[in-house]
Order: sequence, then C-alpha cells, then structure tokens
Amino acid sequence: MRRRTVLVGTWVVTLLVFSAMRPAWADTLDEVNKRGTLVVGLEAEYVPYEFYKDGKIVGYDPDIIERFVDKLCQGAAGLYRLERHHPGALCQ
Repeated sequence: MRRRTVLVGTWVVTLLVFSAMRPAWADTLDEVNKRGTLVVGLEAEYVPYEFYKDGKIVGYDPDIIERFVDKLCQGAAGLYRLERHHPGALCQ
C-alpha cells in the first residue's frame, strides 16, 4: 500500500511540474522579417559576454546577435534589445 501511495504521489507531482512548464516560443525568420524587428533578451551583468560600457550594452553576445541579424535578415529587420535585471535568469 505504501509503495502505491508513493507512486501515485510521484505521478501527481510530475504532472504538476510538467503542466507548469511553458514551451519555448520564437518567431520564424519570415515573421521576423515581416515585423521588421528581432527581439532579444539580454542580462548585461556577465563580462565579457554582455556588459555596459558608456551606457551601451557591449560584449560577445551583442556582437554575435548583430551579425546574425545582418546575415539572416539581410537588412529586412532591426534589432530590439530587451534588458532584464534578474541575476541568474531571464524572466518574463
């Protein structure tokens, strides 16, 4: 009986955890080009990946993102940086 209770409890907890998870969502390249803007979330707290310099976010990540926008969108889309201030996680 105890084993059955543990299994049912584990199953219920698993269902609750998976029901709370949301799938990742991203626009297709066609949707980005049509809208004209690629929205990217950054947390500028991790030198050298992304950090503030003279009031602007710079580093490896912004450089790579800009190159992707230039190559993939071929000038059809701009870049919008959405900065978050949550240490250790990007949250909505």
